Amino acid sequence: MRRYQLFFVLLICGCSSKPVVLNSDYSPQTRGEAVNSECQYVVVSVDDTRNDRDSLGRLGLSDVSSEDIIEWINKAFIHRGYHVGNEAITERTRHALDVSLKLAYIRSSSTSKATNIVLGVHDNEADEVVYYRGTDAGINWYGTAEEIKSSFDAALSKAIDKIDKDLEKDCMKGPERSQ
Repeated sequence: MRRYQLFFVLLICGCSSKPVVLNSDYSPQTRGEAVNSECQYVVVSVDDTRNDRDSLGRLGLSDVSSEDIIEWINKAFIHRGYHVGNEAITERTRHALDVSLKLAYIRSSSTSKATNIVLGVHDNEADEVVYYRGTDAGINWYGTAEEIKSSFDAALSKAIDKIDKDLEKDCMKGPERSQ
């Protein structure tokens, strides 16, 4: 009988629904390639254009939200070698980017989790907005705040990797770009 009582207590405690609020620190597990120093990239602005700006989804029974998601994204770009803010634009600036957060969420199903980030990027030299998706999927071990934060950092890193790759192609063309 005691085993069943202990099992019941563990089951109840393991299914608690404590909300998780992520801080704005950006600390990826791996350091992505820094952007090419020959070309200066500036993130002029970051906007959160999601329909529900208060929620980052749900992992198990825990609602996930963020303290300051814009600051987190800015820190990620700085970490990768981008300059941030209008005042960073100089004559060396090759790309001035306006970034919009379109999607940011985590989902779970039984023992797995998936995190998605979608950034819309408008380059001052282009007419259209290009969308970049970063994802992170894996086993949902414990559903801790650290595990959730690590998954969001990894997904954002992958989205920025794709932005880097596109900008690097343009940088390699030299000062005279073809449109």
